[in-house]
Amino acid sequence: MNAAKKLAYGVVLSFAVTLGATEARATASWETGPFVSSSWTANPSNMLRTATVSSSEMAQLADGRMVEFGSNGNVAPNDVVSWTLVDEATIYGVNVFSKYKDSGRDGIDISKLEVKTADSGDQWIDLGAPAVEYATIHLDGKNIAHDGISGTMYAKYADAGGEALATRVKAFRITFGPNQDNGKTGYGEVELVGVSSVGWKFNLTRPLTSLATISLNPAPDANGYYRDGTSVTMSLTPAEGVTFLRWDGDLPEELLANSTVTFTMAGVRTIKPYLSSATFVYQDGIICDGTQQYRLSESSDNITVSGVVELGEGNSADLTKPIAGGKKITTIGSNAFASSGLASLVLPSSLERLESRAFVNCRSLTSVSPMFPDSLVYYGGGCFADAGEFTGNVRIGFGVDGAGAPKAVTFGIHDTVRGLQFQSQPLGPNIELGPGVTSIPAYTFRNCRSVTNLVISANMATIAANAFENLGQKVASVYFEGDKPTMADTAFTIVSDGVASRVRFCIPWRGGVGCPSWAAYTADTSKVTRWDSLTAEQQATYWTNFPRQSGDKWRPYGMTAAAAGGLPAGTWIVCLKNLPTVIYIH
Repeated sequence: MNAAKKLAYGVVLSFAVTLGATEARATASWETGPFVSSSWTANPSNMLRTATVSSSEMAQLADGRMVEFGSNGNVAPNDVVSWTLVDEATIYGVNVFSKYKDSGRDGIDISKLEVKTADSGDQWIDLGAPAVEYATIHLDGKNIAHDGISGTMYAKYADAGGEALATRVKAFRITFGPNQDNGKTGYGEVELVGVSSVGWKFNLTRPLTSLATISLNPAPDANGYYRDGTSVTMSLTPAEGVTFLRWDGDLPEELLANSTVTFTMAGVRTIKPYLSSATFVYQDGIICDGTQQYRLSESSDNITVSGVVELGEGNSADLTKPIAGGKKITTIGSNAFASSGLASLVLPSSLERLESRAFVNCRSLTSVSPMFPDSLVYYGGGCFADAGEFTGNVRIGFGVDGAGAPKAVTFGIHDTVRGLQFQSQPLGPNIELGPGVTSIPAYTFRNCRSVTNLVISANMATIAANAFENLGQKVASVYFEGDKPTMADTAFTIVSDGVASRVRFCIPWRGGVGCPSWAAYTADTSKVTRWDSLTAEQQATYWTNFPRQSGDKWRPYGMTAAAAGGLPAGTWIVCLKNLPTVIYIH
């Protein structure tokens, strides 16, 4: 097994190697494909942020972190960056990861690599690396022209025979090349790959102290490292009411269920415990039940969930657990769960607000319950924008205050005109908008094609453009419990297989004095063609879509002749046979 393979398998190499930097440089070259350990592989999703080959997957070389260059153009042509290693090290390779052609910045170009060794004193030794435009080496290994290409690039500098580039290295220095087209570089990392006598990193995720404590015997050094071969005993003691479930990470399978384990440090270990608690505990701006963990802010006893530290089993979030001390979750903050991988969500009965884009890009989200608690009175703009598809009946606007009056519900605006709260979700089949809902902004329920029953309370005042666009790709009924609200002409734009007449709009009664707007609308023959003026074929189509049922309170009044007042052409108007009644679909 050559040296490079030994490194990949996590073996700490002896420093008896005598090969010097100058000897190794003769066969070293830039190549595609980074040095990787047995547990990490480069790919586009982790290339720039979680590539941890040098400092955590391998022995510690620098200061416990990679050297990372941000997006502010802080590396210019001919800049020099250097850092000192924690301990003497043998260097086997240099990895470069970069992303370029973003905001006018290029990838990382390097013209020189140098080291200081224990033998060279203050003198820098040139490793003889040829100047290379790293941005020309793409993920697929092809040599791609530098100009006009965007993407993630990588390269490595290594000895062709897997031998060390240099031994007893104490410091490392990079000179950046002059090839950046725009005079600055953003997005990238440069890593050393090798081994040193400082040992192996022990990455332990500790629980909140109010849930459990963990003891390590012996303890790691100040930087979290153990010398190779150290035997470590780790023991977890849960707090009262908390149950230890298992360890997760770099332990043998047979040890994962034991709260006390002993292991030998022969490579990097990353370990975290899973616990179970019937309640969330609150500590240092965090609530946690042993598995789920969320960042928060608070006002008195009210809590705003502001971010995700860790989701529950199966990427779930159950926010209904009581919080020790009596606090309650009333708000889920802006972008709190954005792109979190959330798959299922259970909302607490205390929840009052979903801020803008609270669940944006939660593309795996398939379950939300309940939809929605009566306490919820604010739905921020785009709160479920670009989320995964979740289905189920929806009730909004049925909360009441202490005096029994409806609590007003507000739908926030995502941009200047649009709500986008539930756009393209397969909600339904039933949506009920209760007395607390008086206004629907544009695009709120756009493309919710699975809805077959929509109930709109008598308190509804305005419905904006495209709010219910493409409602009812199946046969659908829209029930108005009061007079006609003010609606944009495109509030409902309904086409089902090219035929709009599969949707009916149910109004309280035929032109009763309590509904003057409906009376005026239905009396206008330019807008509504009366039933007795329709053809027999048109009438038959209605009964095909909406068969007669025993006790049915609705009778056809006519068909819209032209799109106006928010109702599309070719849709049915039906009326109650008797006095209006409140209709709820359960």
